[in-house]
Amino acid sequence: MTAMWKAISAVLLLVPFTFAQTTGTATLVGTVTDNTGAVVPGATVKIVNVETQFVYTGVTSPEGAYYVPNLIPGTYRLTIEASGFKRYVREGMVLRTSEQPRVDVKLEVGAVTESIQVDASAPLLETETTSTGQILEGETIVKIPILQKYAFRILLYLPSTSNMNGQHVVGQRERSLGYTIDGVGGKEPVRSMIGSTNQVTSTTIDALQEVKLFTTGMPAEFGHSAGGLLSTVFKTGTNRWHGSAEDRYIKKELIHRTRLEQLPRNNPFTYHELSATMSGPVYIPKVYNGKDKTFWLF
Repeated sequence: MTAMWKAISAVLLLVPFTFAQTTGTATLVGTVTDNTGAVVPGATVKIVNVETQFVYTGVTSPEGAYYVPNLIPGTYRLTIEASGFKRYVREGMVLRTSEQPRVDVKLEVGAVTESIQVDASAPLLETETTSTGQILEGETIVKIPILQKYAFRILLYLPSTSNMNGQHVVGQRERSLGYTIDGVGGKEPVRSMIGSTNQVTSTTIDALQEVKLFTTGMPAEFGHSAGGLLSTVFKTGTNRWHGSAEDRYIKKELIHRTRLEQLPRNNPFTYHELSATMSGPVYIPKVYNGKDKTFWLF
């Protein structure tokens, strides 16, 4: 029983992470108009996460504008409805970490039971901020041979970085490089360096949804990052069960050594890097079914 309660406590401790994701999330903005170009106020805006079926709702302002923040990275469906107009539906919108793309919509006159179907093909453009940087998705990250699976060592594979005498972005000092995990500072304040494993918080790269390296024009919500910022975002779980397990193993007898490294005391060590993740909907038999509502990542 003690072991069971420890496991339950560990899972509960992870729950705040799913609610704390504000910095690092995407924001969708736009203006809704009719065929004549006149704005459409009071239109209902609904954005659905395809993986979790979680729904974000809002209405357009008197100026016909909508603003939907705190969207976790993923694929979405946008639906807009207004009295006297056909329903607008746009599928396959991919929103990325800390992006704020604009999707302006033009409604056609008709019954709301009719609909206009749009399939998104081209990636959405970041037009609302001056931030520049590079994003890596989780599916790409796990395929890269990242040293010891430390999240911050993804920097070695991103443009505008240098690994000479420390980690540097666009030529700035190493100490000015910021590092966040779900918007929370992930390194020791003031004098810490991202390259030091004793001064940063790390996690297995399997748990990351996306990583973004800001090089210039950091948003106002990121402070203390004059020399670039590495922003990491955790996965949140979906309606489907997911898991991973890995052991990166180095066998000392198979490591090549030079002639001067043949002494027993110079024998290389055996190296194991164990990691595993699990995620899914919160489900307690006969008590709670979190499908489309509540998810967990361990």
